[in-house]
Amino acid sequence: MGSLSKLKYESPAEVKKFIKTWSRNELNISAKVDGISCRLHYEHGKLISASTRGDGWYGEDLTDKIKFVKSVPMEVDMMKLVGDEVDIR
Repeated sequence: MGSLSKLKYESPAEVKKFIKTWSRNELNISAKVDGISCRLHYEHGKLISASTRGDGWYGEDLTDKIKFVKSVPMEVDMMKLVGDEVDIR
């Protein structure tokens, strides 16, 4: 499988050259499916913040965006088990 950096071509001629170089006249096109890892921080059962992993020190704040993800609860009921604060990845 070719490196993604090799796929950054702009002209049809460059794309054809890439296909000829890196494939056997076979081409499989699929949608890019990707995910994201994030940290959810809850205090007293309520979602306080969400952020990406970033470079290990600094990540992107996702708090406003995460509210649109139906599978992420805005409140959790498990605070009795883990205390006042919990981080979930």
